[in-house]
Amino acid sequence: MSVFCNGLSQPFGYHTPDLRHLRESQKQIDSHLDLVEFKLGFEKKCLNGRVDIVNDVELMSQLSSMKDYDIKLLKKSKEECDAIVFRFKHKERLNCFTVKIHRDVFDFARVNYTSESLADKILHSKYTINVREVIQYGVGGKEYIIVFYDFIDGLTLDLSINQGLLTKDRAAELLAELCFDFWQLNFNITLTDIKDFIWSYNGSLIITDLAKLVYLTNIQFPQKNILEFRERSSRFILKQRQFQPL
Repeated sequence: MSVFCNGLSQPFGYHTPDLRHLRESQKQIDSHLDLVEFKLGFEKKCLNGRVDIVNDVELMSQLSSMKDYDIKLLKKSKEECDAIVFRFKHKERLNCFTVKIHRDVFDFARVNYTSESLADKILHSKYTINVREVIQYGVGGKEYIIVFYDFIDGLTLDLSINQGLLTKDRAAELLAELCFDFWQLNFNITLTDIKDFIWSYNGSLIITDLAKLVYLTNIQFPQKNILEFRERSSRFILKQRQFQPL
């Protein structure tokens, strides 16, 4: 792991596919420019060594001065290594992105972000976030990973069940399909937090925490069928305590 001086940030070497051979639409160009513009403003205001970027009050206070964007806090950091997540949307062009900030202490996240072969596997899955850029930032002897990705319009899996968009059985089926798809790519998914999964309004289940994707290497990779994942997913869904009576 690199060591950084206070307020120093750098690209994290996240591998993205080469799409230069494709002709970009004006919407794609505008989207990219909005992301670059926001990132530059974010780095200037927040990555200067003076802002606690995982303190939601302090962070949102700095971001409120970026008048071209609507900023919304999606998730607070509840403990030292917990992530803070916010959304930003351009007020005129309406391009919308999510930013996730967490301590650089999760080995699997670091590997998935920096390994070209693993990033290719993840990027080609329909079940993951579309990561646009990752930077690493060090301040006060601590290092952080800051992930920019396309905003997913939807609800976390627990809220989707609470609000009646999905039954628990259907949620378990969808989660099993997601886990089985990644198993075929040699990834095991650590199921610990139901909020790691978003049910989008276009009908897709997405995993948002790449630290939960564990690539299995140097072992005999066992064959599993989807029924095993359905049993595991059902147990995971049923033991959650976040659900309210419908």
